[in-house]
Amino acid sequence: MSDPFIKYIDQWDGLVAEIEVLKKALKPLVEKEMEMRKAIVGSIDATQPIAEGTNKFLLTDMRKLKIVQKINRTIETPAIEATRALFLEQNDTGGVTFDELLRVKYELAKAEFDKLPEAAALIASRMITTKSAAPELGFT
Repeated sequence: MSDPFIKYIDQWDGLVAEIEVLKKALKPLVEKEMEMRKAIVGSIDATQPIAEGTNKFLLTDMRKLKIVQKINRTIETPAIEATRALFLEQNDTGGVTFDELLRVKYELAKAEFDKLPEAAALIASRMITTKSAAPELGFT
C-alpha cells in the first residue's frame, strides 16, 4: 500500500512539470502578441498621438479598440536634495509644495524588527498587519 502523502507529492510534482511544459509552449505566443500589440499601437500613434491613460478608437468594422497607455516614473533618490533646492527657488509652483510631490512608502525592515526586545516588538506590532503568503515548494 502506497503512502497517500507521497502520492500527493508526486501528483503535485507532475503538475509542476506540466506547467513548465505549458509555459515553454506559451512563451513564443506571448512574445508574438507583444510584438503585434506594439505594432498596432505604433501604427495608430503614427497618425494620431496616444495620450497617457485610456484611449478609444473606432475601427472600420465598428469595434472599439481600447488602448491604455501607462507611463512608469521612478525617482532618482540622489537627485532629490538638489531638486528640492531648485524647486524652492521657483516662484510659481501652482501652490504645490515639494514634499507634496513625493509619497513615502513604508516597508517593515524585518531584520531590525527581529532585533527588538519583546516589549518593543509588541508595541511595533500594533502597526503591522500580518498574513501568510503562498508557500513555495521544491526539491533539493
